[in-house]
Amino acid sequence: MFSARTDLAIEAREIYTEGKDKEISGVEIEKGHAVKHVQTMHDSPNYNASYSRARKTLETELSNGKNLKILMDLHRDGVSPGASYYNRMKKESVVEIDGKRVGTFKFVVGNDNPNKDKLIQFSNYVKSVSDMMYPGLCLKPIIKPYGKFNQYMSDYSLLIEIGSNVNTLDETKMTANYIAEILDVALKGIVN
Repeated sequence: MFSARTDLAIEAREIYTEGKDKEISGVEIEKGHAVKHVQTMHDSPNYNASYSRARKTLETELSNGKNLKILMDLHRDGVSPGASYYNRMKKESVVEIDGKRVGTFKFVVGNDNPNKDKLIQFSNYVKSVSDMMYPGLCLKPIIKPYGKFNQYMSDYSLLIEIGSNVNTLDETKMTANYIAEILDVALKGIVN
């Protein structure tokens, strides 16, 4: 679990990125999953080189002989208030679960990945688990018309956008808890 770009935080990067990483990884560890939580900052000093620095981190982690199978890159989405889709995104940004407002999340897949089809399949699988557990929480995966986002490094790579800049911090904290529950069920369903 890592974050290639932590500068997209709702508030301070320590609260947003590390908080979500810790919430999700803590639950996964409790549920018996082995988790490697990489806390390296990849967007400093230059945001534009985030993914190349993250790639080096991932190459090091993967070459250390560890049995890393699932790579999760955590983000939050961002939209300008002047964007043509701002109102739609604001409407889709939250669901109610057990009487609480929870930020939605979605997966992003880069179209330039040679394993794009497997990445889409894995994202859709986790979304289907989410839909069974918490309908409406996970939005349809987005296939970016460009980019790899280091997802070619594993067929089980997820770029997860947890909420967006239209969500409150409390809404996204709730999201992280639900994502952890969803991932627990999804990971148990994967057959080697």
